[in-house]
Amino acid sequence: MAALFGPNYRRLIWKCLDSQDLLPEKGNLPPAFVSLDKHAGSDAHYLFDYDIERPDGNHRVLCSVLPPHAASSRHQHPFPEDYYILAGKAYVEGELITQDTYRTQPWQYHQVSTGDEPALMVIVMRTAGAYPKEKQHIYEGSPNGRVIFP
Repeated sequence: MAALFGPNYRRLIWKCLDSQDLLPEKGNLPPAFVSLDKHAGSDAHYLFDYDIERPDGNHRVLCSVLPPHAASSRHQHPFPEDYYILAGKAYVEGELITQDTYRTQPWQYHQVSTGDEPALMVIVMRTAGAYPKEKQHIYEGSPNGRVIFP
């Protein structure tokens, strides 16, 4: 990761989570992992994925790396989702995210992609805990246009 985003990439993640009150108990980052399992149709890799309970709901928090010239699946959720772009550039439906945060609305189909640069993102699935994991992520690609996966 340091080769892609510089030696302070962990600090970028920590600052983002801290500023949104999304750090797990004891103020530590969750144990990092690199997911080799990808969602169908997605090039994203995940450094962590955890659930956190807050007064405004139970949220799912992920840290994603999207390589250059790559894209997530085109998908939707039954809740809002926030993308915090920490490094690099990312596009939603082909439009550059020009602010630090981009929010999708419930049931809004969206696809995140990159150009020449990779992107490091924290993704917050707001109130995702109200839904079973298998109903949190709905993507296009099945014969009926909707496949659900965790």
